[in-house]
Amino acid sequence: GCMLQYTCVYSYIFETPIPANSKVMKKQSHVPHPFVLSDISDLQKNEIKAGERFQFSMTLVGKSIDFVPYCVYAMICLGHSGIGKGRGKFKLLSIKEKDANNQCGDDIYVDDQLNMPQQFLNVDIVDNLIANYFNDTNKITLHFISPFRIKYHNKICDHIEFHIIIRSLIRRLANLAYFHCNSKCDIDFNDIIEKARSVKIFENKMSWYDWGRYSTRQKEWMKLGGLIGDITYEGNICEFIPFLILGTWVSVGKGTAFGLGNYRIS
Repeated sequence: GCMLQYTCVYSYIFETPIPANSKVMKKQSHVPHPFVLSDISDLQKNEIKAGERFQFSMTLVGKSIDFVPYCVYAMICLGHSGIGKGRGKFKLLSIKEKDANNQCGDDIYVDDQLNMPQQFLNVDIVDNLIANYFNDTNKITLHFISPFRIKYHNKICDHIEFHIIIRSLIRRLANLAYFHCNSKCDIDFNDIIEKARSVKIFENKMSWYDWGRYSTRQKEWMKLGGLIGDITYEGNICEFIPFLILGTWVSVGKGTAFGLGNYRIS
């Protein structure tokens, strides 16, 4: 391996090897990336025409926030080299930061000038979101806007019980906190998953969606299908709201670095 794999910005963000002294995920060679793509509907098109604009969102987690300039420069270089099977070139026009409500705010990159972002999601903001949006509710709807892929008992699920989502989400949040935020989640996993089993599906309007992406590294099309649409759960959900809110920012399931598993809640 590369002698810089634990200090190089590229390796940390896009390869994310497991640290040598890690106390978790010891059997894995890589850990969750510290970035998430979302709002990828423009990128799911079969073709983006010349002159057409496209956009997507990117969330950086923990230590990776310091590397915003590297990510911006990588996007600029990607535009020069081109994307997709035909190596279509593009120019990065602007980057806007988003607030806690997922609304676009000020430009942090425009006219080749970069200002570091000022909007960060922290515990106080999450507490305010919980207070504003949820009061003694016993139902919650997750609207998946990109394919949701998840394995349970080593099989891709097409019937998503609430505890399956919570298992994946809490594991993901705990790993992101440990590897990228220098923090350890003090959570009784078995207890909270057992409680999640009591929350049941109230209405399921999800359907399978086949999405393919062209891998320039492997020079072939790859299928990344998953479930999209709405699913409503009913039960004692208050304890799970903080995790579900955080999940709207970091996504859930497989392929989050490609924009999969992105959802909104209502």
